[in-house]
Amino acid sequence: MFHRKRNAALAFVIFCLLGASVSESAHAVTISNNSGGRIIDYARKAAQLRNSRAMVRFTGRCDSACTLYLGLPKHQTCISPGAYFRFHSPSARSQRSARMAQVYLMRKYPGWVKSWIARNGGLSGRLVTMNYSYASKFLRSCSSVARS
Repeated sequence: MFHRKRNAALAFVIFCLLGASVSESAHAVTISNNSGGRIIDYARKAAQLRNSRAMVRFTGRCDSACTLYLGLPKHQTCISPGAYFRFHSPSARSQRSARMAQVYLMRKYPGWVKSWIARNGGLSGRLVTMNYSYASKFLRSCSSVARS
């Protein structure tokens, strides 16, 4: 019982850190209309989500560094119709830092994301969109995930 309460409290803290909307479940984070941000911040948040075992529900836009959440374990993620992901190369103060950030992103993405990026010209200054139709081939439907 103590662990369940502690996990619920941790999930609430994660909600606050992510600025995500709270869903029906205390163990779920909803990603919708997330513009991304600094890779280091999202890497930290992704690690917290992985460790908390919170369910991550993609329901809308997930841009830029937000796409790091695609590297979470499959059993921890689901997708709803209308969700999509947008990718571009990272920006940084130096070319070397930008390259290191890009290598980090590519290392964290699952194979299906890496191959999609490669087929769409790689990460560049151009924003490319992975739609629900493609992503839903690899992510479970949120409607099929039992609510906890």
